[in-house]
Amino acid sequence: MNKYLFLFAAFIFFVQSSFSQNTLTIEGRVILATTAEGIKNVKIICKSNGKELSTFSNDTGYYKFENIDTPATLNVNHYGYKPLERMVDKEYIYIVLEENTYTLNDVVVTSGKTSQKITDVTVSIAILKPKLIENTNSIKMDAAVENIPGVNIIFGQANIRGGSGFSYGTGSRVLLMLDDMPMLSADAADIKWDAMPVENIKQVEIVKGASSALFGSGAMGGVINIRTAEPSIVPFTKINVFTGVYDNPANPNFKIFKQRQSTNGINVFHSQTEKNTGITFAVYSLRDDGYRQYEAANNKRLSIGLKQKFDKVKGLQVGVYASFFSAQVGSFLFWKQADSPFLAFPHTASSMINKRYNIDPYVEYAKPNNYKIILRSRIYVTDNNNYSADTYDTIGVHTKATLAYNEFQYQKYYTNIEKRFKLTLTTGAVYTINNIKSDSLYHDHKGYNAAAYLQADGKWHKLNLSAGIRYEQNKIDDRKTEGLPVYRFGVSHPLAKYTFIRASYGTGYRFPSVAERYINTSASAIRVLPNPNIKSETGQSGEIGIKQGVKIGKWMGYADLAGFWNQYNNMVDFMYVPDPTALYFAFQTQNTAKKARITGLDASIGGEGKIKKTLLSILAGYTFIEPVYLDSVFSDSVKKIEPNYKYLQSRFRHTWKVNADLEYKGFSVGVTYKFNSYMLRVNDYLEGLVFGSKQYRLAHNNGYSLWDFRVGYAYKKHKFSFVIKNLTNTEYMFYLGNIGAPRSFTLQYLIKI
Repeated sequence: MNKYLFLFAAFIFFVQSSFSQNTLTIEGRVILATTAEGIKNVKIICKSNGKELSTFSNDTGYYKFENIDTPATLNVNHYGYKPLERMVDKEYIYIVLEENTYTLNDVVVTSGKTSQKITDVTVSIAILKPKLIENTNSIKMDAAVENIPGVNIIFGQANIRGGSGFSYGTGSRVLLMLDDMPMLSADAADIKWDAMPVENIKQVEIVKGASSALFGSGAMGGVINIRTAEPSIVPFTKINVFTGVYDNPANPNFKIFKQRQSTNGINVFHSQTEKNTGITFAVYSLRDDGYRQYEAANNKRLSIGLKQKFDKVKGLQVGVYASFFSAQVGSFLFWKQADSPFLAFPHTASSMINKRYNIDPYVEYAKPNNYKIILRSRIYVTDNNNYSADTYDTIGVHTKATLAYNEFQYQKYYTNIEKRFKLTLTTGAVYTINNIKSDSLYHDHKGYNAAAYLQADGKWHKLNLSAGIRYEQNKIDDRKTEGLPVYRFGVSHPLAKYTFIRASYGTGYRFPSVAERYINTSASAIRVLPNPNIKSETGQSGEIGIKQGVKIGKWMGYADLAGFWNQYNNMVDFMYVPDPTALYFAFQTQNTAKKARITGLDASIGGEGKIKKTLLSILAGYTFIEPVYLDSVFSDSVKKIEPNYKYLQSRFRHTWKVNADLEYKGFSVGVTYKFNSYMLRVNDYLEGLVFGSKQYRLAHNNGYSLWDFRVGYAYKKHKFSFVIKNLTNTEYMFYLGNIGAPRSFTLQYLIKI
C-alpha cells in the first residue's frame, strides 16, 4: 500500500512541476519612467530555478534571455536609478526604472560637447531634472532655472554667479542653448524665455563660468543648455493641467483689481518610436491675467520632433525639431509710484504681439568607438510688434530678426584599455548669419559670425584633462571685421572613492548686440540712445572645486564647493548721458570699466533616496560674490553721492536656494526657499527717476526671503497637487520700481500614460 501511495505522490509532483515550470525566451527593454527612453548598459540579473544569469541592455535599452525556466525574477540595481525586482509573467517585459534625481552618475554633454559623467568634468555644472519642474509647477523656463543654486533671473536676464547684473534685455553674458545650439535673438542677443519648452524636457544643464572657447560670443558668463526629450521606445504621453489665482497684496492699499487675477493652462507631450522612426509632439497653452496693470499674457506653443534611423546604414540618423510660439503679452517697465506699485507709470507699459519659431534639421553619422560626424542648422525668427498699453495706439515699433546657424562637427575617439587611456577630439566650424528688419527701434542691419574650434577631453588612469581653443570673427554691416581667439583648460581627479577635485581656467568674449549699438527709443521721460562704437567685452574666469559623494543608508547625493574668480574687460552697462534735445533723461550702453572683478564661493548639495520608507529629494545651495569695479568711468560727483559706487550694479551679494520634497505611499510635501540679500548698488540715475524707489530701498535694506509650499497625492499614473507660491505673501522689490508677485494658489493635475 505504501508503495502505491509513493508512486501516486511522485506522479502528482511531476504533474505540478510540468505545469509550474516552462522554458521561455524573455526579452524587452529597459526604459526611463519619466520619458520611456531606452537606457543602455544596464545589468539585468535573471534568477531562475536556483540559478543566476545576467546580461546588459544595448544602446536602445534592449535585452534578452533564452531558455529560462519559470517561475523567474528579474533584478536591476543600476547606479543612479532606484533598485527594481519583478516577477516574469510574460515573454516581453519592459523594465521601467526611476532616476535617483541627483547622483554622481549623471551624464552631461554641455561641458565638452561630448557625453561625460559629471564627476569627470573640469568645470562647475548643475543639472535641472524634469521632476523638479513638475513638482514646482514651473510654467515658464526662467522660473524653473531659477531653482538652481548660483543662478538668478532678473527681469528675464540670466545671471550666473553675479556675472550679468541687469540691463533691460540688451545683450546676455549667459548663452542659452536648445539642444546644443544657441537660442539668443539676432537683434538683442537676449533670451526669450516664454518660447522655451517646459513640457518636453530631458534635462537642463547649467555651466558656471566662461565657456566662450566652446560656444563663442555670449557664453562668457556661462551656458544654460536645454535638452529636449528623445523619442521614446514605447508610446508615452504626459498631460499637465493647472489653474490658479493671485491673492490680494499684503498691503490692501496696493490692490487695483476688483476680482482676483487668475492663471490657467495645459501642456501635452507625446513621444513614440515605430520601427526606425521616432516622433515627439508637444502643445502648450497659458493664460495669465498677471498681478500688475497691463501685464496679462496669452501664450501658445507647438513643437514637433522627428528622427529617422536606417537599417542599411547603421549609425546614420536624420531628424528635425521645430517649435512655433505666439503670444499677446503686456510689458511693465516700472511703477507709477511707491504707494501704487501695481500701476504702471504713464506711457511706459506696452502691449506686445510676439511670434517666434525655430526649425532645426540635422544629420548625424556615428561609428561606435571610432568617430561621429554631425551637421546641424537652425533658423530662429523673432517677430515683435509693440503697442502703447495705456493709449492702445501703435507706437510704430516692429522688429523681425532672423538667425541662421550652421555647424559642422567631427568627433574622433581614441581608447587604449591596457594603458587606461581615453581621448575624445572634437573639432568643428560654425557660420551664423543675422538679419534684422526694424523701423524706428534699430533700423535694418546684417551681420555674421564665423568660428572654428578644437576641443580635447582625455582620461589617463584616473586623471581627467580638458582643453579647447576657438577663433571667432564677427561683423555688422560694413564695419571692420573683428576677430579674437579664446581658450580654456581644466583638470579633475578623484582624491578618494567618492571625492573629486577640479580646477579650470578660461577666457571669455562677448560681441555687443545690435540693440546695444543701435537702439533708439523712449518711454515717458526716459530715452535710450545708440552707441555704434561700443567695444566688445573680454574676460577670464577660473575656479577650484571639490565634489563629495554622500551616501546615508539608501539616500545618495553629493556636496559641491567651488571658489571662483571672474574678471571682465570693457564691461558694458547702461549709463546716464546728456540728451541732445534736452527733453529726456537719456541713457546709453557704454563700456563702464576697463576692468571689473567678481570673486566668490558657490556651495550646493543635491540628493535623493529613502530614509526608512520616506523618499527625500534635496537641491540646495548658497552663493557669495564680491562684484567690484577695478576702475570705472564714474565721475567724482557720482562717487561723492554714491558710497557704494565701487560695486557692480544689480547684484545680490548673498543668495540661498533650497528645494526639498518628501514622498510617502503616494503622498508628497515640498518646500522651496529663496533668499536674496540687499542690492548694494543699482543704477544711480534711474533710481532717482523712478518715484519712491530710493526711499523704498532704504526702508527694505535687509534683503528678502520667499517660501513656496506644495502638497500632492499620486495614484498609479495620476498626480494631484496644490502649490502655494510666496506662502507668507512677502512684499519685495526685485528691481527698481518692480514689486514681485503676491501669494498665489494653484491646483495641478498630471497624468503619464
